[in-house]
Amino acid sequence: MKTQTKTIEWREVELGNEDICEIAGEYGSGASAKKYDGEIRYIRITDIDENGKLRDEKVSPSKIEEKYLLKKGDLLFARSGATVGKTHLFIGDGSKSLYAGYLIRFRFNKDKIDPNYIYYYTRTPKYLSWVKSKMKVVAQPNINSRQYSSIKIPIPFNEDKSDLKEQEKIVKILEKAEKLKERGKNANELLDEYLKSVFNELFYNNSFQEVKLSDICETSSGGTPSRTKQEYWSNGKIPWIKSGDLNKDKITEVNEFITESGLKNSSAKYIEPNTILIAMYGATAGITSISKIRATTNQAVCALVPKDKKLNEIYLLYWLRSKYEYIVSLSFGGGQPNISQQVIRSLMIPIPPLPLQEKFTKIVNEIEKMKENVKKTESNSEELFNSLIQKSFRGEL
Repeated sequence: MKTQTKTIEWREVELGNEDICEIAGEYGSGASAKKYDGEIRYIRITDIDENGKLRDEKVSPSKIEEKYLLKKGDLLFARSGATVGKTHLFIGDGSKSLYAGYLIRFRFNKDKIDPNYIYYYTRTPKYLSWVKSKMKVVAQPNINSRQYSSIKIPIPFNEDKSDLKEQEKIVKILEKAEKLKERGKNANELLDEYLKSVFNELFYNNSFQEVKLSDICETSSGGTPSRTKQEYWSNGKIPWIKSGDLNKDKITEVNEFITESGLKNSSAKYIEPNTILIAMYGATAGITSISKIRATTNQAVCALVPKDKKLNEIYLLYWLRSKYEYIVSLSFGGGQPNISQQVIRSLMIPIPPLPLQEKFTKIVNEIEKMKENVKKTESNSEELFNSLIQKSFRGEL
C-alpha cells in the first residue's frame, strides 16, 4: 500500500493575523528603570544586542504592571532608533521579565505557529530589506505596531491548516546551522584566552630586568593630509592606517589611501611591516595591533619599532595588550581618553631572555594558523546558514 505524500502549500500570512496571534503588536511599559532587584528584569531596547540576545547587565522596572509580563515564546521588535527592526525571542530563565515601551510584542498561537520559526524569518535578507524600506528618512527611524503587523510571513500549510511540524523541521535545521556558526566564534575566543594564559605563564612573576620603552624602541606618529585637497586622496595608492583600524589582531588591508603628494605635504610617514601600533586617542585608545603591510599612519597612532635585538616585536605586542587597562588609566582629557606618545615612551617593560620571547612567538604563529583554519570554517558556516535561511522560507528545504 502506497503512503500518500504530504503536499505543502506556502501562503503569505500577515504577522498580526488574529488566526496566528494571541497578542499582535502590543507596546511595552513606560516605567523607568532602576537597579536590578534580583527578582524582576526590565527588558529595554538597549538590552538586546546585535545578535538578538540579552546583554548580561540587568535592571528592574520602577513599577510592576502585570500586562507587560513576558511569556516564553513572546517575540519583541525594536520600534525606534538605530536598532529599529531588531528582534528578541524571549525564552525565559525562570524569573519574571517585563518589556519596555520602545519594544513591541507579538505572542503566537502555539497550536499553529512555532515562535522560533517567526524569529528566524526576522533574520532573512527579505525581512531586513523590508525594515530598510519602512525606515523613514529622519534622524530617528521608527516602525510602528501597525506596520509590523502587516509583514507578510511565508507559512507552510497542509490540508488547509498551518503545518506546525514543517515549521519545527525548518527550525531544527536552522538551529544546527547556527550552532556551527557560533562554534567558530567560540573557538577563536578560546584560542585568544589560551594565548593570554601562555603569556602569563611564561612572563609574569619573573624578575626580568625592566627598561624604559624609549630606550629599546623607536616611536613615532603620523599625520592626516588635508581633506580639502583632492589631490592628496584621489586615486591614492599608499595605505593609510587610522586608530579604528587597530581593532583587528593584525592589519593586512585598510580602507583609505593617500597619494605621494598627500604624503609629502603632511606629517604622515611610512611604517614597515611588523611595526607595532597603539591607538592614542578616543574610544580606541590603548588598543594595539601589528601592521603586516608597508603603510602610513595618522597622528592618532603611535608606531613602535624595537631598536635592540633583545626585544621581539610579538612579545612587545602581547605585553602592551596585557597592560591595556594600566595604559588607559594613564590617559588624560575629558570623556574620551587620550594617551600621549610621551606616556607610551615612559612605560617600563620587562625584557625576558630572547629564546623565551622566541618560544612565545612560535606558539603565537601556531595559534594564528589555527585561527585561519577556524576563519575558513566560520566563513563556510556563515554561508551555509545564510543559504539555508533563504531556502527555508521559499519552501526549498
